[in-house]
Amino acid sequence: MIYIALLLAGILLLIISVNSIRAKIAFVKNSERVEGRVSELKENVQDGDTLYQPVFEFTSIHHEKFLYVHHESSAPSSWSVGDRMPLIYPPGKPEEARPMTYFWLFNWIILLLGLGMALTITGLGYFLLLGYLNT
Repeated sequence: MIYIALLLAGILLLIISVNSIRAKIAFVKNSERVEGRVSELKENVQDGDTLYQPVFEFTSIHHEKFLYVHHESSAPSSWSVGDRMPLIYPPGKPEEARPMTYFWLFNWIILLLGLGMALTITGLGYFLLLGYLNT
C-alpha cells in the first residue's frame, strides 16, 4: 500500500514540476530584461551580527528608475557597490523584478522534480521487482 502512495505522489510531483517548468520558461521568454547595479548595501543587525543586503537600481524600458532589494543578506557582503546583475520582470510591472539567475528561477522546481523522480522510481521499482520475483 505504501508503494502505491509513493508512486502516486511521485507522479503528482512530476506533473507539478513539468507544469512549473513550462510556466517559468514562458515567463522568461516574455519578460523584460534589464541590468541592475548595486546602489547601496543595506545594513541589518541580527543576533549581534551586521548583515549586508544589496539594493539594486535599474531603469525600466520606459526609462523609469526602480529599486530591487535582494532577499539574501550576508556578512561579509557578497556584493560591492557598482556590481551588476541581470533582472527580469513581467511586461509593464518593473516593481516585480527578480534576479535572472538559474537558482532564483528554478530552485524549487528542480527539488520537486528530483523528489518526484525518486518517489516514482521507488514505487515503480517495487512493482517491477514484485512481478519479477513472482515469476
